[in-house]
Amino acid sequence: MNTTATKGIGVTTYIGKRRGHASTSDFRRRQIRATADAALSIAKFTASDDYAGLADEELLVRESRILDLFYPWDLPSSARSSWLRRARGLRSRSKAITNSEGATVSLQQSHFAYGNSLGFLGGYPSSLRHWISCAV
Repeated sequence: MNTTATKGIGVTTYIGKRRGHASTSDFRRRQIRATADAALSIAKFTASDDYAGLADEELLVRESRILDLFYPWDLPSSARSSWLRRARGLRSRSKAITNSEGATVSLQQSHFAYGNSLGFLGGYPSSLRHWISCAV
């Protein structure tokens, strides 16, 4: 059973109406700072866009809202392995099945956070998708 975990941070900067964005999967303080510096450098060389920039301060939502987007799937490793074994067993169900593209159990969760220089700071967790698939 393969287990893959990914993480990432994206930084967007604005210089007036010029936007720069950079991202990293390295959460060390030094790398996060380098990512912010890269986003700032990109903004310096990006063309101005009348529609880029921070929202007007009076449009920022200040109270917390519950978005109800987080539904964790507490599927133990043993259950994931069982699902994968069952999916692999589908090949033996029929002699007409001669190949498989594999089986997958996927659990995806994230936490979005947003902050800006106008004093806004907010975020929310979400469970993007969960699925089990097998292609024979």
